[in-house]
Amino acid sequence: MIVFRHLCAMVWRLTWMMTLVLLLISLANRFRQYLEKAAQGELDSGLLALLLACRLPEFLQLILPLAMFLGVLLGCGRLQADREFIALGAAGYSRARLLVYLWLACLPIMALTMVVSLWLTPVGLERSSVLLQNMEQRAGFHHWTPGHFQQLPKLRGIIHIGGQGADAGVAENWFLAEQVGDWPDPPSWNLSLADQASLLERPDGYGLELRQGQLYQGVGVSGTPQIIGFTSLFRLLPFPVPEAAPDSFQGRDARSLWRSAQPADQALLQWQLSLALMIPVVVMLAFALATLFPRGGAYTTLLPGVVLFLAYLALLGLARELLEQERLWRWAGLFWVHGLFAALGLLLLTARRGWWNWKRRSGR
Repeated sequence: MIVFRHLCAMVWRLTWMMTLVLLLISLANRFRQYLEKAAQGELDSGLLALLLACRLPEFLQLILPLAMFLGVLLGCGRLQADREFIALGAAGYSRARLLVYLWLACLPIMALTMVVSLWLTPVGLERSSVLLQNMEQRAGFHHWTPGHFQQLPKLRGIIHIGGQGADAGVAENWFLAEQVGDWPDPPSWNLSLADQASLLERPDGYGLELRQGQLYQGVGVSGTPQIIGFTSLFRLLPFPVPEAAPDSFQGRDARSLWRSAQPADQALLQWQLSLALMIPVVVMLAFALATLFPRGGAYTTLLPGVVLFLAYLALLGLARELLEQERLWRWAGLFWVHGLFAALGLLLLTARRGWWNWKRRSGR
């Protein structure tokens, strides 16, 4: 039990250190992108921390397997360089027994990864999508420059406000021109004029309450446009809906994916499971690489190990795309990739003994 506790403490300490470093790097890059949008007035700077918190599980589900891999690789590499594995072997601890200890040590990380990928990531991405949509709409309202005609993003429309009101979220002398009708129909315009426009929040999104104005429908076509006067009118902000969260995680929990017969849903579910199932495989690969060269240093196999891990992840992504396109059997899915790299790990574990025996026989 002393050896088991020693291995667990070493692996967990290195894993959490690598998780913290990789997570800070990922969040710093995403925070920089959000700051650029906030500086341009596209996002509300007061809610950036909440937005990053919602995206945290998305990074964590990919970082945990890599951190576990690096933790085992660096920890076992140091033990190999210090000749501690030789002492453990002399004490009766076989490599298979040490590998079982490492597998037991990775079980909490594996369970945490499964919880993050199956539950926390879909919830976080769904909430971040809604939050991002609301932030873009709110920030877009405050970014309109008084006295200038501005084209609405991705919409065939032009907006103009005379000035900002005394209260926050109030615009005066509102004007909006929206082009309607597609070819071959002749284009026409709908015009909205109001003395004031106030920003309001409703269950279906942010919108504007227009007060004391008129609507002109059908301007630019033959005939007289329809004119509608109003005292108060609510309309959603004229912004396109932001793109769906990556990987279609919105509102798709593991239960709904399991019941779905769509290839894309099955591929997504197997991808979420694979992020946790790959941890025992990468632990075996890291242990095999760290003990491959008896006289190697602590960082001898670090670069080949990282390349091997990236190849593992890339092949999982390729298998997912093929499964979505129905070019793979559903029963095979992404699981054959785990079997392939597990076989590679077993090959590396057995290759060390054969290579070392050959080296001794050759007298080198």
